[in-house]
Amino acid sequence: MNTELVGAAYGGLSPLLAASSFDIVSAFFAFGFFIALLGLAVVILYIIGLMRIYRKANKPQWAAIIPIYNTFVLLQIIRAPIWWMIIFLLPLLQLFVTLPSIITAVINIIAIIFGIVITYKLAKVFGKGIGFTIGLILLPPIFYMILGFGKSTYQSGNLTPNLNESQNQIAG
Repeated sequence: MNTELVGAAYGGLSPLLAASSFDIVSAFFAFGFFIALLGLAVVILYIIGLMRIYRKANKPQWAAIIPIYNTFVLLQIIRAPIWWMIIFLLPLLQLFVTLPSIITAVINIIAIIFGIVITYKLAKVFGKGIGFTIGLILLPPIFYMILGFGKSTYQSGNLTPNLNESQNQIAG
């Protein structure tokens, strides 16, 4: 067999080198496909958990899959002011307007802080504490499923404790 013809068929590479680079590309493709499937599974679990949370809070489950509306409904569930929605829309502003880096960083930091506060309030309306909040932040799909399918119930009362009752319990 003529080695020049074989080399030309592989773009000037030896057949051994061409085969091994093809295997590397295939491995990277398979790994990327696996990561994409894993990401899809995480998103699906998160959405299922969020739908169950909405159901417990007597909100429409389909709202969990509508991108901006689901944040609006979540703010209703935790009884946060609706103007907080602006905080979450501010990072989208960066898609349309070029902002200085420092302003972009501040906007993102504020959005992250508000995200943590909302996560804490969500845990609180279901009777959970700071430990569960940390779980919601670090492992969202798992802890949203626990919150949605677990025995915790939505507490539709006031989130802030009544200081007069606390003082009466201490005094009494």
